[in-house]
Amino acid sequence: MEVEVVVIGGGATGVGVAYDLAQRGFSIVVIEKGELGAGTSGHFHGMLHSGARYVMDDPETAALCLRENQVLCNIAPTAVKATGGYFLALDSEEAEYGRKLLRACRGVGIPADEIDTAEAAHREQALAPDARLTYAMEVPDGSIDSQELLALNRQAAEQAETPALFLTHHEVIYIHQKNGRIGTITARDSRTGQIVAIRCKYVVNAGGVWANRISQLAGITIELVWDKGSMVVLKQCYNNVVINRCRPQADGDIIVPLNGHSIVGTTSVRTDDIDTARVEPYEISALLQETSKLIPAIAHAKVYLAYAGVRPLLGSGALSASDRTISRSFRVIDHTDDGIENFISVVGGKLTIYRHMAEVAADLICKKENIYRPSRTSAFDLTRLDSKRSTLQLLQ
Repeated sequence: MEVEVVVIGGGATGVGVAYDLAQRGFSIVVIEKGELGAGTSGHFHGMLHSGARYVMDDPETAALCLRENQVLCNIAPTAVKATGGYFLALDSEEAEYGRKLLRACRGVGIPADEIDTAEAAHREQALAPDARLTYAMEVPDGSIDSQELLALNRQAAEQAETPALFLTHHEVIYIHQKNGRIGTITARDSRTGQIVAIRCKYVVNAGGVWANRISQLAGITIELVWDKGSMVVLKQCYNNVVINRCRPQADGDIIVPLNGHSIVGTTSVRTDDIDTARVEPYEISALLQETSKLIPAIAHAKVYLAYAGVRPLLGSGALSASDRTISRSFRVIDHTDDGIENFISVVGGKLTIYRHMAEVAADLICKKENIYRPSRTSAFDLTRLDSKRSTLQLLQ
């Protein structure tokens, strides 16, 4: 088999890269060792960020979250819900933080408004009584179904003029390079043991938490920090909008309504176990205890399931006071300086900004090819595929 680009990793970023490049006319193969979204993309809290949670420490990423939030609402309306979000304070210290947060949001253009605590309690009747709320702010957060989003991107990539090919349950076992270029990727089908060799011009490493393992097959090390976040899915949904605790990021400060459930999260625990991240009983107790301060009924709620995802964060392995302080920004790494000119890694970031990350990676390949093929992924409604023409309809 021979293609122009091999994309390693079938999470949101990898599938997004495949879709973007396929729309630009490149032949693509995506290699994913499990099902699409089996990693972090399928194990997160379901929040479509407005950027407000990051604006105090990382205003650039916050502004990007807002822009991509608006794009996703247009191109994937069946996968996202613009529920809106509240930041709620329970004491004077949190209220003061909220006022600083409001100024920071407005400073980068995030639509944020202080609202009366009684009004917030009236709109969300499961909240703690108004007497306990000391501050309330409204932002354009939302929820997102990552599996639906992945399915839409895959369908668009497969129905592009140059259709992408997806090889799930295939694990890359060799990266063959010669004279500073990768020539062939070898993968094994985990179900049959069959070996597949794919010749290519470029390789995009979109392996998420496994990005360093993939790069090491090419003799390159990528510095990442692995941060486990545990979440609890409640049997019923207690809120209509995304609820955020109005304080610096901590355990149990978000409640996301998604698909008839409330998802409460998240913890932040440094880990080296990126293959079998497990939820500990103390994490479930801590999450329920903290979120019940905002919605009292959660203290007695029935748990539907608990799961954990691992965040691949940019940085070294040195311990810090909190991994929550590490930027949620991303990098598209051109490994030419590492001695391989046709190898690119996309690391870090958030699911909310996956499309932009993919666009930047695809732009780099076009630059290397010395061609101009602009991205069109921000202008197409993924839900309006025309199966007869196998093309996408431009948003009006």
